[in-house]
Amino acid sequence: MRPLYYHYPQDELACDTESEFLVGDSLLSAPISEESATSRSVYLPAGSWFDYWSGNEYPGAGWSDIPAPLERWPLLVRGNSIIPSGPLMQYTDQRLTDPLTFTCYMAIDGLANYTLYEDDGATFAYQNGHFAQTAINCRVTGDIAVVEIEEQFDAYRPPREWYEIVVFAGGRVLKQRVKAGEGKTRVELR
Repeated sequence: MRPLYYHYPQDELACDTESEFLVGDSLLSAPISEESATSRSVYLPAGSWFDYWSGNEYPGAGWSDIPAPLERWPLLVRGNSIIPSGPLMQYTDQRLTDPLTFTCYMAIDGLANYTLYEDDGATFAYQNGHFAQTAINCRVTGDIAVVEIEEQFDAYRPPREWYEIVVFAGGRVLKQRVKAGEGKTRVELR
């Protein structure tokens, strides 16, 4: 967790905003601190931002009123970011992360890259090269989203059969399931 001014030091409003914070460089969290609040005014730095929960897009470099029903708080994703997610688990080996979902929050004519690192989560085998890296690249041009997945499984292969690909772009939600373990995969979503 870090304050907005770490990533946006030239933005005076970001420097003055104390009730929001970043989780990594792609997620902006704006906790609710008022009883019975159903929305929150959130300062969004330059660029486009997406509601993590709904996929709605908001412009940056200003304030936006973000819905905040009881079951969720304002959590926003910087445009042209990829967020991996798996099933809810209470501990590492509770269940397989199959399918693994890559959600791409894309501005029109945008490009995003992400590399996921995985190991067995239980041993020190990663020190001997037993880990996997999965690189994902998403490019949106006009009405077409192209997603490329490149798996590097030298000494460790995650136990997974599928990837779910979700792309938010231009007010649309594009989805496709892709088989894992193919090495390199390219998918066009329209």
